[in-house]
Amino acid sequence: MSGPPVLIIQDSWVYWTKQSRGADRPVQRPRLDGPARLPALPPAGETVWRHDRYAVEPDGFALRDVCRAGLPPEPLRGVAGGFDVLGLRRRGEAFELRIAEPYPDMRQTRWPVLPALLRTLTPGDVIRIDWNVRARRSLTGAHRGSFFEAHTIFVAFTAEADRALFLNAAPERCYDFTTRIY
Repeated sequence: MSGPPVLIIQDSWVYWTKQSRGADRPVQRPRLDGPARLPALPPAGETVWRHDRYAVEPDGFALRDVCRAGLPPEPLRGVAGGFDVLGLRRRGEAFELRIAEPYPDMRQTRWPVLPALLRTLTPGDVIRIDWNVRARRSLTGAHRGSFFEAHTIFVAFTAEADRALFLNAAPERCYDFTTRIY
């Protein structure tokens, strides 16, 4: 595929609770911290394409793939977890990338103070963002259990989209917002 540049996002994430964290036994959840082949390419003329690749404990960690278009893409509905930290704004031929604070009222782990604008993405840019969180399962504290999420996000702004894009392109910059969650 060649044409006007398209912003492609691949967010690979896992959601789990203490029941499956593997404290004194082998970890039951998958690791989704590397790039994957895109299951589909954006339709012609689309400017933003998002691929969510996730495994959540309530579904037995079955691997799911969802692709969607639009700025911002429609949120996932009926899925445990999956907080979208990416804030994108079109600025001429570029995109401004901001990172939102995940679960601000429920989070139990530190979150870095970030600049309002993390980066301006221009054609040819490929970046990686890693983040994780531990959060309470209720705002009021009625449910004292915690949940955990770990995300690896690849973002590419390219005119040459192909299904192996993130497998073949090395990120020029990696942003690590992971913290100790146990």
